[in-house]
Amino acid sequence: MGRLNKLTDKQVRAAKTGLHGDGSGLFLRVQGDARSWVFIYQREKRRRNMGLGSYPTVSLALAREFASVAREQIARGLDPLDERKRANPPTFEVMALQFVDANAPNWTPNVTERYRSFIAKHLAALNPMTVDKIDTPHIVATLKPLWGTPTGAYVRSAIERILNYATVSGYRAEGPNPARFKGHIALLLPQKQNPTEHHAAMPFADVPAYYKRLLERRTFASRALQFTILMGLRQAETRLLRWREVRDDHIEIEAERYKTRKAFRAPLSAPARVILDAMRAINPDAGPDDLVFPGRDGKSPLSHRIFAQTMDFTGAKDFTVHGFRSSFADWALKQGNALHVVDMCLGHLVGSKVSRAYLRTDMLDERRSIIDAWAEYVAV
Repeated sequence: MGRLNKLTDKQVRAAKTGLHGDGSGLFLRVQGDARSWVFIYQREKRRRNMGLGSYPTVSLALAREFASVAREQIARGLDPLDERKRANPPTFEVMALQFVDANAPNWTPNVTERYRSFIAKHLAALNPMTVDKIDTPHIVATLKPLWGTPTGAYVRSAIERILNYATVSGYRAEGPNPARFKGHIALLLPQKQNPTEHHAAMPFADVPAYYKRLLERRTFASRALQFTILMGLRQAETRLLRWREVRDDHIEIEAERYKTRKAFRAPLSAPARVILDAMRAINPDAGPDDLVFPGRDGKSPLSHRIFAQTMDFTGAKDFTVHGFRSSFADWALKQGNALHVVDMCLGHLVGSKVSRAYLRTDMLDERRSIIDAWAEYVAV
């Protein structure tokens, strides 16, 4: 160990820009008029810097005490930075939002939005707790009202990932994750044996009459639902559509937010174009990055529940928004269209990886004739 207590108060006050060692890892860092203390050590062959506070708020004597505690922790095989984190753990909500921010660049906007919504709506009981105190009983209590639903499974997975993130960030001790499913939550909350339910689809013969009912409502949500039906889109693809994705005769959904992670072109029928023109007339100053169908504040997306609520208001509560894709597919196949072209209308991956490698076209013109005919059937 190097010699301790090399610095004096006078030297600290007069020190120039740079690092000035007091011995065995304690340094005074000077940058201009700012002075601060840092303890530098190695952990698993990696250099780590732990700030100890600024001078003169933290005096030379107090900085030495802090450094002494850190050396004792290292001698016991502990990492001082990790110990500091465990002594001051964040709340679950803070950790969860940090997890979302860290992963958002690799997620679609829809996934990011869903995580934020779940954190606020379904994890409210966990949010104020420090992340190191959350254990199995807290998680079971959170999941129990949701269990047996898709939301319950999604929330459990989110909790598990957030707690894993907290562990690798040094805020939880290493050990089994209390939100793990196999051999743990699966035993405490047995899965209900419900038959698999598919998205309830309105019979295609009923869609034109329903579309006319939608025309009577002149809300952004009703227009967005009309557009979704005409285009055969997933609701997130409509809700998050931005003007930069709109072309003269088609929309081009960007790869980072499309389910297949590839850009998707969807042809515009005349009624769909009319809806876009109406939205442009309502918001003529909208820029390329603005939403085509914004929420109430004019900036945020429509709520992911708004389409279901609109369907409730218009007498279609027994059906789902996603089911309209099935309505379209049933109608299109009934007209004698090829299955692979109908699948491409819906943005499904067609064929094997090898066959897709040889398919150099997205068959936009072929799909356009189907979408135009569907729009004529539904809206004219």
